[in-house]
Amino acid sequence: MIRRALGILSLVLIWELTALYIKKIFPETAHTVLPTIEYVFRVSLPELSSFDQSGTGYGETSYLGAFLVLGKHSLITAARVIVGTSLGMLLGVFLGILMAWSPIVKKYLQPIVSFIRPIPLLALVPLFILWFGGKEAGNILYIVFGISVMVVVNTLNAIRNIPPHYPLFAETLGATRGQVFKTVIFPAIIPELIGGIKVALGMAWAITLGAEMLAAQQGLGRILILSQYFMYTGRMIIVVILFMLYSFILNIVTTRVGEDVIRWKPKLKEE
Repeated sequence: MIRRALGILSLVLIWELTALYIKKIFPETAHTVLPTIEYVFRVSLPELSSFDQSGTGYGETSYLGAFLVLGKHSLITAARVIVGTSLGMLLGVFLGILMAWSPIVKKYLQPIVSFIRPIPLLALVPLFILWFGGKEAGNILYIVFGISVMVVVNTLNAIRNIPPHYPLFAETLGATRGQVFKTVIFPAIIPELIGGIKVALGMAWAITLGAEMLAAQQGLGRILILSQYFMYTGRMIIVVILFMLYSFILNIVTTRVGEDVIRWKPKLKEE
């Protein structure tokens, strides 16, 4: 815990020293390159109170208005993360199990998955804008696509890693194919599946940011894009910090839930 804290403090110290050095060399434009910590939280943070969809904001710059703006757009972004990620995980697990169940389905879907898996998600942003024109459905489907591709590959790998004698023993005892999947294969893949889901959730906020580049009018991604357009570097840093914080919280929640789900799994003794 102490080492983690020292690592974060080291990063903050490097940020501040670099910002002070840039400020010394370029005093007039330093805040557009890398503002100091003091500038970010004293100037940039309250300035966010002027942002909303209509551009009128909450009047004068204030911390209260800034927190209201960030809270509102954080909820919008979080809703996209939750809905898109949940649908993407369900679709990915379903397709992975379906491909493992049916060789015919796997024969047709495996090449498709192998083809689309290496495609960079950001490269698809222009296509989704063209297809959906920035509608909310396009944002959600973009997240579903990104998450489902990762999860379906993880599901297939988890099934492939099951020791072959597990289902054979069940079949020897008279279990049907459906019973083998229900009582052997699905429980066996859960630990590895949770690990893959944690990786996908770690990427969920980044994928959502890409989705909010689809001409979305609300969300933290919208604030980030407008801040970049007007070169408000301090505001961009605040949004990035929020993305890091939310991703960290989501990872903790997922870890706790995952540990509770697989509490039946024997834990290896630490040497």
